[in-house]
Amino acid sequence: MNLLQLLNRIRLNGGEVGWREGQVFLKFRPGLLTAEEVEALRQAEAELSQLLRPKEESESYPFQWSGEQLGPEVGLDCETTLIEGFELPKLVLVSVSDGQRTFVLKPEQLEQFLQLHRDRSFVCHHTAFDFRVVEKSLRDPSDWWTVAEAGRLHDTMMLDQLIGLAEADSYPRPRNLGQVAKQWAGMDLNKDDPFRLRYAELLRKDWSSAEEGFFTYAAKDAEATVRSWQKMKLAAGKFSSVRRFGLLTEQLQTLASIALADITANGMELDRELVVRNRDAFADKVQGLIERLQQLPQAEGLFKQNRQKTLFVMNETSGKPSIHQKRLREILQGIAEEKELSPPSTGKTKELTTSVKWWGAYADEDPFLELWVQLEQTAKLSQFFGGLTEKRIHPKYSTMVRTGRTSCSSPNIQQLPREGGFREMVTAAPGAVLLTVDFAAIELRTLAAVCEKTFGFSRLAEVFRQRVDPHSYTAAMFAGMELEQFLQLPKSQKKPLRQKAKALNFGIPGGLGAKSLVSYAKHSYGVDLSVEEAEDFRQKLIAVVYPELELYLREDAALIVAENLKTDRQLVDQYLPASVLGAAKKIVRGSILKKDGEEYLPTFVDRVWNCLKGLNKNPELRFAIEQRKAGEGLFRKLFWTPVETTTGRRRASVSFSQARNTPFQGLAADGAKLSLWRLYREGFRTVAFVHDEVVVELPEDSDYSAEAEKVVQLMVSSMSEVMDSDIPVEVEFSLSRRWWKNAEEVRSEDGQLLLWSPEVPVS
Repeated sequence: MNLLQLLNRIRLNGGEVGWREGQVFLKFRPGLLTAEEVEALRQAEAELSQLLRPKEESESYPFQWSGEQLGPEVGLDCETTLIEGFELPKLVLVSVSDGQRTFVLKPEQLEQFLQLHRDRSFVCHHTAFDFRVVEKSLRDPSDWWTVAEAGRLHDTMMLDQLIGLAEADSYPRPRNLGQVAKQWAGMDLNKDDPFRLRYAELLRKDWSSAEEGFFTYAAKDAEATVRSWQKMKLAAGKFSSVRRFGLLTEQLQTLASIALADITANGMELDRELVVRNRDAFADKVQGLIERLQQLPQAEGLFKQNRQKTLFVMNETSGKPSIHQKRLREILQGIAEEKELSPPSTGKTKELTTSVKWWGAYADEDPFLELWVQLEQTAKLSQFFGGLTEKRIHPKYSTMVRTGRTSCSSPNIQQLPREGGFREMVTAAPGAVLLTVDFAAIELRTLAAVCEKTFGFSRLAEVFRQRVDPHSYTAAMFAGMELEQFLQLPKSQKKPLRQKAKALNFGIPGGLGAKSLVSYAKHSYGVDLSVEEAEDFRQKLIAVVYPELELYLREDAALIVAENLKTDRQLVDQYLPASVLGAAKKIVRGSILKKDGEEYLPTFVDRVWNCLKGLNKNPELRFAIEQRKAGEGLFRKLFWTPVETTTGRRRASVSFSQARNTPFQGLAADGAKLSLWRLYREGFRTVAFVHDEVVVELPEDSDYSAEAEKVVQLMVSSMSEVMDSDIPVEVEFSLSRRWWKNAEEVRSEDGQLLLWSPEVPVS
């Protein structure tokens, strides 16, 4: 029986282990140890004395590591000095555990420990922090990098989010180790323990004289991490058989989180003078629009004022007065009636939408709309300046949202407008230049890869293999001409046709119906379509231009209902045929109105509920169906379906459009994330990431052509690996001193990459 293991179990469960008044002292709660283990401790007094008696010649402390080897999965947690700014703190202590044995290491022991365990898997909680701290602390980090590259580096925080996504499509929000350990390992961790903020003290102490709480707190974290991981693996394993990038893509997301943390730490340089000029210009524009709106009789009562009616109630972040929403809706309703517009209703109250995106498409039809839309858009853009207060900003990235993409905050540079001089405020650091690289039409390429893998063919994939622009190909097909003929059209004729093709190519594969496509084309691309045109174009795109889309966009509603009810598909077809199933969706959602506004007969409503009750074999749905709990919750459980990317990430219970959009958008996101890791692994200094665009800072004296070639090769090979396809991946890139929105690749006569600037003529 391992005495150290018993002593550590006592420590980890709130007991006391020590040497008092010349003898061994043990205190632990009843039931923690078996009778045999208690007796073993009594019989081992001499050995315990040797272990616990203070040593005069060598340092001794709880959980001391003396070269023991741990099991195949090792939980690892770093304790550091306090974090200040974006610099990595100093490593003070490392705790390690395989769930049975737990030790603490001094930083100087870490290299030996990793060498001894170079073939193990390592599990951290918030690996983006621990990996970088460990890597910085090692003289030779090659073993540590090998662990990551071999897919043996894991993150309980990341897998916890992925399981939530797979089980309930819950938004991926990071939870602390205390929350995760409580759910998965049944362990109580006190994350308010004062020792967690005091580890800098150990840098100045003999550990043998340090308080035991330093070691117990750290040891519990490592044990909780590995024990949680072991339980989480079982839960995650039931959702997907795809393991290329770990359980539910956990390995890939973990690597991406490390690269994104590095991008945050690197930060982006700002031209402070340009920031101030732009901020003042936007403030002046906001004020001018407010004054012009006030001159319109139509806008009376729009802005909130103080009680004395002498000052506006200002919104500090946007720099504009707060608006009376009720009055705004009255004005918009009047415009809608006058112009015969059909704005949608939103929210539970079904109130008229005040979406600037929707109304902006009609801004030129009314003076109020024009000024109000401009005011809202300008005020929203002005809010970006609130996050641009330092010489170097450090945007914070979240590794994953539901679709698999990343998000960004403080400030959100992923929504930094391309227009208005915003990007140009970002400059290279002194002595550096910016290499900006974009994946070209990447979500169409990943769509083609998904279709080809699913159905065995894809016309879109063939278009890419022929190195043809898919938007030009689509535009030519719709215009009824050969591609060569289309490409020879003058720009004035070609551009609007290609713009329409973009709306179709990007909107339809995401599951948009005709009505939604009309709105999407108008608001995203300025393309006017009637519902009839949209339906006609949609049918032509999926049946003629890219016939694989007809299969991709097919929804088997009866099969989804059968799977959710855990019943036979043929029974659903028999009792809820297509004509009834459409009505059942409305009834379950809480509406008993037909398309023409008439109510369904009570006998028909009864029939729908009785059929659902009779068909149901899912105990989780029994109560809601029997009690006829109509609403959004039951609707989703009955008519929505899980979706999985080809990389193995799963979303539970999503709508039709989400089920169509997630596979190819998530695949593109995963490819971009792998690129970020590879760039980080090769030592490139990435300073920004915007979905399919990467900005890398290169030294001013570097070989631009060679460095750009390396970056491009890493990004292309990473995306191709994730796509698991020979569909060519292409990128566009440019080199400049600012983050110019319209920068292009510029070459010298001998083919060397040059800096682009507004003064450089670009062919």
